[in-house]
Amino acid sequence: MTDFVASRSRYAARLIARSPLYRRVEAAELLGADRSCAEDPLWQVLDSERDAHGITCLLRTCPLGVVVAFDPSIDLLADLLLAGNAIVAVRVGGTGPDIETVRATLMKSGLPFDAVQETSVLPDIEVDALVAPEGEVIHAERVGTRSHLYVDEHASRHNVPYVCMNALGHNVVDAIVLHASYPQDAANDLLAALRAAESNIEVRTVSSLRDAAVLIDTASSGHVETVLTENLRAARDFVTGVDARRIVVNASPAFGARFTEDLAAAPLPPVQHRAGLASFMKTRWTFLGTGQSLPL
Repeated sequence: MTDFVASRSRYAARLIARSPLYRRVEAAELLGADRSCAEDPLWQVLDSERDAHGITCLLRTCPLGVVVAFDPSIDLLADLLLAGNAIVAVRVGGTGPDIETVRATLMKSGLPFDAVQETSVLPDIEVDALVAPEGEVIHAERVGTRSHLYVDEHASRHNVPYVCMNALGHNVVDAIVLHASYPQDAANDLLAALRAAESNIEVRTVSSLRDAAVLIDTASSGHVETVLTENLRAARDFVTGVDARRIVVNASPAFGARFTEDLAAAPLPPVQHRAGLASFMKTRWTFLGTGQSLPL
């Protein structure tokens, strides 16, 4: 089994989600399923609003992530791939497709060959969902218990201390993750503010956004995760690369934590042309700010 599955990295799974739709459509067609009219189901905005603090709130579709599919058919594999998931195919009755054929198809379409794995027993990895041969989805519970605030190398030096201290004041963050290239003097100012507040919060340093995403996914509760960055690409990579029901960008995680479960669990409407894909996705709220902090 390759490192893709063994590392249990949801960030790697998101690489599939960010692949151009036509590549995923092409893979599905080569598998023998007609998906030529499929509308891209990923990252569709289902709802949006702007709150009184100027935070833009977006409800979007996103992949389940790493999925275990029991004895999947070609159609089931195609739909799971179109929904942006990484798949571990468990052979039960032996009627599923040949894994080497599937991998060759993926490579022809420009997708990672290990987007689909095969194993005869349930692998010892953390998965996001189980899918029965009939397509029934069982969501796996997260084992992590922490919420993180990631300070990217491009984060605003002005906003970082205020947002971090606001998160501590609302008790909505368990660890701060700093990019190693974030200016040292600014990092020292943040650490000094934490000491002055007599905070024992854990502060970790990582060398890249990918390392931050893997670190966060390993311990995340999946409730709220936050990134501070002025770099649009870094913000997008965090939003698509970290698995949480609420992602906060450039604002205090208190805005995400206060959002009600009813809103976060809003039903996912059918996707145009391929309504069946809706079952193989979930929804996520993203909160876009400009350094706002929620009053204590």
